[in-house]
Amino acid sequence: MANFTTFRSEFGVAVVNDMLYVIGGFTIKGIWMPIVQTWYATNEEYTPFGYGTPDPSYVPPDTAAPEIAVASPQNKTYYTTDVALNFTVNEPVSSMRYELDGESFEVSENTTLTGLSYGSHNVAVYATDTSGNTGVSETMSFTIAEEPKPFPTIMVAVILFSMAIVGAGLLVYYVKFKKQQRKQLPSKQQKG
Repeated sequence: MANFTTFRSEFGVAVVNDMLYVIGGFTIKGIWMPIVQTWYATNEEYTPFGYGTPDPSYVPPDTAAPEIAVASPQNKTYYTTDVALNFTVNEPVSSMRYELDGESFEVSENTTLTGLSYGSHNVAVYATDTSGNTGVSETMSFTIAEEPKPFPTIMVAVILFSMAIVGAGLLVYYVKFKKQQRKQLPSKQQKG
C-alpha cells in the first residue's frame, strides 16, 4: 500500500468497507535530549495494495457436484429386453454407478442394461468427482413390453377376397335360380 502520510507508531488499525484505517499513535523526534513526543488524534485512510485482486495461485475448493445427462433410456416403452444406458458427465470423475430399480451397479462408461424383465423400470446415474462431490441424473422411467403382433393384413385381405367371390357366386346363382323359376311359372299355369 502507499506510505503513511504521517510517520507514527503504536496506532490502531481497522478495515471498514474495504478500506484500511490508521487510528491515533505518536511520533518521537530527536535522538537525544530533549525528546519531543507528539500524539496524533487524526485518522488516515488507505486502500490496501492489491486488495480485492485474487491471488493467481489460489484455487478455490470445488464444491460443485458433477452434472449428468442421460440420453438413453428415455421415458418410453421398449420392445426389447436389452436397452442402452448412454450418459455424459460434465467433468472428470473418480467413480460412477447407476441404480436400476433400487439396485446399485458400478460403471465406468456407457453400457447396456441386459435381460430386463417385462414391466416398468427406473434408472438413475451417479458420479463422484475428485473432490468428493456426488451428482445424480434425472431418474428415467421406462417400460419393457412384448413386441405387438403385426396386424394380419394378408390374411384379412384373403378372407375378404374369398367372401367377395363367394358372395358374387351366390348372387349369380340367385339370379339364375330366379330366371329358372320365371320360365317354369307360365308352364305350370297352363297346366292348371
